[in-house]
Amino acid sequence: MLERFKADQNEMVFVESKSLKKISKEILVKEGMRPSFAASVSEALVAADMRGADTHGASNLIQPYVDWIRNKKTNPDPILRKVQDFAAIANFDADNGLVTGFGKEAMNIAVDKAKKFGVGVVTIKNAGHSGAIGTHAMHAVEKDMIGMVMTAVNPIVVPTFGAEQRLGTNPIAVAAPAKNEADFLFDVATSTIAGGKAKLVELAGKKLGAYTIAEPNGEPIKDEVSLPDMTFEDVLFLPFGGTRDSGSHKGYGFAMIAEIMSGILSGCESLMINNSRDDPRGALNSHFFAAFNIAAFGDVEKFKTNMDQMLIKLKETKPSPGNNRVIYPGLLEREEEIFRIKNGIPIHKNLVEWLDSLSKQYGIEKIHRRRG
Repeated sequence: MLERFKADQNEMVFVESKSLKKISKEILVKEGMRPSFAASVSEALVAADMRGADTHGASNLIQPYVDWIRNKKTNPDPILRKVQDFAAIANFDADNGLVTGFGKEAMNIAVDKAKKFGVGVVTIKNAGHSGAIGTHAMHAVEKDMIGMVMTAVNPIVVPTFGAEQRLGTNPIAVAAPAKNEADFLFDVATSTIAGGKAKLVELAGKKLGAYTIAEPNGEPIKDEVSLPDMTFEDVLFLPFGGTRDSGSHKGYGFAMIAEIMSGILSGCESLMINNSRDDPRGALNSHFFAAFNIAAFGDVEKFKTNMDQMLIKLKETKPSPGNNRVIYPGLLEREEEIFRIKNGIPIHKNLVEWLDSLSKQYGIEKIHRRRG
């Protein structure tokens, strides 16, 4: 994670992952979430924390999830209802539930179909927040498959040359297994910055990078800038690339792909047509899950060996001046996971205080500190 996204380390407390998962589940259950669903949500959140995706972990999302339950912005007891099932394809309605809790189930359905047909695709509509979609993609990797996940969310991003929000941050993730090297895991927003990271920058008292957001007239801001003093959802974020000269049409195009494959393909109007921002039920997002069975294409071990060769070659690349090494998507995540297994998950002291207050309120065990 870039330095601009990191809070003051003196403000952080290291906690045990099992304890964070346990207290997250218990709080969600106390707030009215079905226990089995709360367990799935907590598992996905802490898996993101363990890989360093703090913006999409319990360390950053447990508070808003509680707020959404209290304000009836998400259904705490949802049923994943099958709408369509045809060979390698299935479409579901999430009953306004968090796909953080349905992601593993959705990918497992795609994996089961891929075992039979070589590829499996699942779309989900009428859904809430997805958490870190790379976490869901990695469930396919565990079964020696390639996983792909996309999400369409409410618009906060302007199209290239535009001055109005038309697309969400619409993330795309792809994960593929390696043999001995860290698995490939690419999980990015199609905007210059993910919404959660923009909030982390603000929390850390730092500035957004150049060409991250636009002026109210749509003109990209070319200098570092603080997050504007306005409702977050009104900020004009730029597609990745920032400007047309730097390739913003690519981020714009990828955002449209996620919009089509997640939303329109699942039977929804585009969120630029039917924005759920002011819907009393909360955000109604759409999601896409795909699993590709490597064994249907050829030998799995040969695939993994070829992956290792490629990943090692990338790591051996001569670094440019001022850089220590070349990395690939998934390497830092695995290194962070190893670190956090040993040292615990760093969370902000304010969250620890909040968790402690709910522990006292509900009579549950406090979160276990490791150090700090």
